[in-house]
Amino acid sequence: AWPSEAQLRRDIRHFERQIARLASPTSPWEQGALRCYRVLVKQRRMILDAIRSAEPASVESA
Repeated sequence: AWPSEAQLRRDIRHFERQIARLASPTSPWEQGALRCYRVLVKQRRMILDAIRSAEPASVESA
């Protein structure tokens, strides 16, 4: 089961704030963190898209 759409949106907002804070990474750790956050945002967006495109189908099959 995937997290709710609201939870995903909160996650994306949170991760995007972190990305903004790390906009000019100075240490290798920050560069790594920035990459991780970008991947996490991308994953959350993909799940959101999947939820959105699956919604009509799940209603029909119910």
